[in-house]
Order: sequence, then C-alpha cells, then structure tokens
Amino acid sequence: MIEWGELREKGGIGHELLILAHSVPGLLILAGTLVAWKWEWIGGGLPVGVAVLVTTFLLWAISRGGYRGTYHQVAAIVWLTMALPPLLAGVLFLASWRRARPPA
Repeated sequence: MIEWGELREKGGIGHELLILAHSVPGLLILAGTLVAWKWEWIGGGLPVGVAVLVTTFLLWAISRGGYRGTYHQVAAIVWLTMALPPLLAGVLFLASWRRARPPA
C-alpha cells in the first residue's frame, strides 16, 4: 500500500494523483449541485447515486477484509460523512422537484 508520507517525500505525479483521488467525492457533489441548480430531478438523482456508490464501495471493502475488527466503526463514520449528506440532499431535491411540479 502506498503511504502518504512516501509520496510527499518522492513528489512526482503520484502525489498529484493521490490528491486528485481524494478530491473526487467532493467534486462529484459539487457537480451534482451545479446540475441541480438547472434540473432538479437530475440534480436530485446525482447525489443519491454518489451515496449509492460510496455505500457499494464500503460494502465491497468490508467484504474483501478491509475494516477488520474495530475498523467497522471507521466504516460507519466514513458512511455517515461521505454517503449520508449526499443521500439526504438528493432526497430533498427530489421531494422539492416533485412538490413543485404542476399537477398533471
């Protein structure tokens, strides 16, 4: 496994890729919010999709032996901070979109 300190000492493109990889979830949430500004139904679905992807990844990591022992607490914290906020935001966007539509 690549350690953060090793990349910082070595520099190079690996350091930049690691920073980019850690920025992806936040950038996805930002992109979803910008899309939601224009199209609420798409913008509501994107954060829900992000939450599903994060949840799927955590379940995959747990099934492969990651988060052993007390690390299940870490997985729960990751889920609460990385999946729950976009899930709630997406559900609220979808509820707002559904409520604002004129009756058919």
